[in-house]
Amino acid sequence: MRMIQGCLATIMVALSLVFGPTQAAEPEGSSTPAVLAPIAEASAPAETPEQERRRALVDAHGAEITDAILAGTVLKAMTMEQVMLTRGAPARIEVIPPDSALWHYPDGEVAFADGKASYVGLQGPLVGDTPDGQADRRPTLTPLEDQPVADAHSGRDTASVNTPDDGFLALRSEPSIRRGKRLLKIPHNTVLTLAECVTSKADGRWCRTGFQGEVGWVFERYLIR
Repeated sequence: MRMIQGCLATIMVALSLVFGPTQAAEPEGSSTPAVLAPIAEASAPAETPEQERRRALVDAHGAEITDAILAGTVLKAMTMEQVMLTRGAPARIEVIPPDSALWHYPDGEVAFADGKASYVGLQGPLVGDTPDGQADRRPTLTPLEDQPVADAHSGRDTASVNTPDDGFLALRSEPSIRRGKRLLKIPHNTVLTLAECVTSKADGRWCRTGFQGEVGWVFERYLIR
C-alpha cells in the first residue's frame, strides 16, 4: 500500500512539472460585467388643486374663458354658469321678460339677454370683450324701437323706494340697464320726487328723479306712490 501511495505521489509531481499547476477552468466570458443599479422611473408630480381646477375649466370652457374666471373678470357673452363661476351667486336677480335678466352684486350688475352677458357694470378689473382685452369704447347706437317713450301725462309726483330684499335702488344715467351707468344707491324707504316716466320696450318703465345732487333714472317697479 505504501508503495502504491508513493508511486501516485511521484506521478503527480511529474505531471505538475510537465503541465504546470492545475487551474480551475473558467467559463468563457469570465469578465464580470458591472452591475447597473436599476434606474427608478421618475413619476410625474401630482397636480395641485389649483392646477386640477384649471384643467377642468379649460376642458369645459376653453383657455380664454378660464383665464377670465380665475382672474374674476366677467366678459361679455359669458353664460350664466360662467358668470357664476367668476363672481359667485348674485345678491339679487331681476327677471325681465321676455328673455332678459339683471344680476345684482355688491359692486355692480350684470345684464343677460338670451342667456348670455350683454352688459357688465362691475367694479374691479377692466372688463374687455375685444381681442386685446381692452374695453370697447365705441358709442352704442340704440335701435329706434328700443328708445324709451315718454308717458302722455308725465308730471311731478312723489314715490318711496321699495327694495326690502336688496336694500337699495340704483339711480342710473339713462333709462336702460345696458347703457345706463349706475350713479348712486338709493336706500329702501327713501321718498323721491319724480319728474317724468318713460317706457322702454327692452326694460319696462323708468322714472327720472334726483338724489344727493345726482339726476338719473330708476325702475318704476321698485317705487310705491
